[in-house]
Amino acid sequence: MRIARNNYISVIYGVVVGLLLIEISLVLATPFAAQSWYPFFTVVASAGYKTIYPGPALIAAMLALGVASAFVVPRRYYGVFVVVLIIAAVVAIAILGSLASCATCKWWFCSKVLSCGLEVGWLYVKNICLCYSP
Repeated sequence: MRIARNNYISVIYGVVVGLLLIEISLVLATPFAAQSWYPFFTVVASAGYKTIYPGPALIAAMLALGVASAFVVPRRYYGVFVVVLIIAAVVAIAILGSLASCATCKWWFCSKVLSCGLEVGWLYVKNICLCYSP
């Protein structure tokens, strides 16, 4: 009975790590995502913004990596590893995500940017880029 309980904890840890890795991957790839990235990302473009969702290949790869890490990382470090990934996600969202989305908005879409930003949700990222046109 004890072995089964430990495996459940490892699988839950692996899924949590996989979801955090998916979120970090979405934020880091948002400024560069294009419609041709389908197996890894699904990009839905609209007027003024594009929404990036994880594709099936990214979900499978990151969840497999998370579950594999559950059997490599000792159990006593599970909490530390999750906290480090949460801090990495926050740093990626706060610094790299917003900075990169505004920079790519100015460089690639329009020279006069009215508004730019990054909206991060659970398993989606929205890159907002509104151009000024007099």
